[in-house]
Amino acid sequence: MKIMIALDDSLYSGQIVKEILGRSWPEGCEFKLITVLEPLHLSDEDMHKQVVSEVQEMRREAARQFLTEVKAQFDKFPGSTVHFEIREGVPEQEILDSAVEWEPDRLLIGALGRGAGESAKKARIGSTSSTVASHAPCSVEVVRQPVAAK
Repeated sequence: MKIMIALDDSLYSGQIVKEILGRSWPEGCEFKLITVLEPLHLSDEDMHKQVVSEVQEMRREAARQFLTEVKAQFDKFPGSTVHFEIREGVPEQEILDSAVEWEPDRLLIGALGRGAGESAKKARIGSTSSTVASHAPCSVEVVRQPVAAK
């Protein structure tokens, strides 16, 4: 079974990881962790090209470290393999492209991510997860943050 997990640095990503680690998965499961770095919207007038390049590299390194830490938590699943991919671009498009290329059986994504505004929070699903759920070539599970106990 191939499971793709879309993550960013939001609280919802932590919830996805917690959900997955709390489940039983068949031996030999393949997990693919994917994160997408959105382009910096800076013109050459805003910053020197070298500075932009350095910022991009720092973002890639932070993403690499984040995914490496998450990957280590999957050691509890014997016989499973875990790899990760860092892409750059529009998150929903990159996640969908990766799903087409890798052909997972299931894709897990947080209901809301880093860029979720107030309207998305009220709707309880963000534009990235909505687009991915609507267009993915596989089953998609949208993982929601648990409602706080009252």
